[in-house]
Amino acid sequence: SLHLYGDLHRYVPVIAYLNGYKVSELPVVHHERRFGHSKYGPGRLIRGGLDLITVLFLSKFSTRPLHLFGPLGGALFGIGLFINLVLGLEWLGGDRGLHERPLLTLSVLLTLMGLQLLTMGLIAELVVSFMQRQDNPLNTLRDVYRYDDETIAVIHQPSAKPEKAEPQPHA
Repeated sequence: SLHLYGDLHRYVPVIAYLNGYKVSELPVVHHERRFGHSKYGPGRLIRGGLDLITVLFLSKFSTRPLHLFGPLGGALFGIGLFINLVLGLEWLGGDRGLHERPLLTLSVLLTLMGLQLLTMGLIAELVVSFMQRQDNPLNTLRDVYRYDDETIAVIHQPSAKPEKAEPQPHA
């Protein structure tokens, strides 16, 4: 079953495909609107865009959140650290006092934001790891085929597009 919330109904084909279902298109006849006017305005467009970001996030980073938070957090941390280093060298050189440099506030803010994003990514990785070991694993058993003494299981993985295994005669 698909878990839809909010306005994600717009992306049912994408979500179904990402959950391992086969998706295809069928030709349909579209009729022009004869009465009334469209209710699809800027508000629905914005919500649809935000839902698209949600679908992209869930499809790419749901099982590896550090791949999203790591580079961004590392970049912010690195930039903040570099600015702090430059300001520290200027301060040691006696150029200007740090209290005269508003760039210090920015560098400390960037460093802390980077650390927060890295930490958030690590915590999200722990949550994903914990969920994979619980009763609700991210990979679930889809079908089991029994042949005499041999059992073949087909695993459903959301990132992979599973095909149903054809029964092979047991020799």
